[in-house]
Amino acid sequence: MNWSWARPWGIVALVGYVAVIAATVLLLGRLRESQITRLSQPNAQEAWRDWRAAAAAEEAGKGPVQRRVPQSVEPPALVLLRDHFGVVVAATIIFGTLLGAVIVTAVCGALARSGPRERSEESRGEKGEAGRRSP
Repeated sequence: MNWSWARPWGIVALVGYVAVIAATVLLLGRLRESQITRLSQPNAQEAWRDWRAAAAAEEAGKGPVQRRVPQSVEPPALVLLRDHFGVVVAATIIFGTLLGAVIVTAVCGALARSGPRERSEESRGEKGEAGRRSP
């Protein structure tokens, strides 16, 4: 098993990854609480009803585009954060992990030694001779 990631920089990268993902999830939780509070207020509900009424007018052909009236009586952001928050957290973790992996791969590739690595004397000795053909 290759434990090369367990070197000091690998451990620092792993701790950094866990810290960034944990901070992201905690901030997402705080954002959820504040937005649910804001979107549950009567003025936000009224603004959503007004927007639905405007969309209904555009559906009738009075606007520049034809729209369908949203079926939800609540703002979509409220429904998303209240009813589907687990999916939001899972997507955040998955895409954050993928982005982090791409960044780490790019940084490691940029910092890697250029050119072929030197082989030790032992690995060059017999293996090099066995691969050659005799004239």
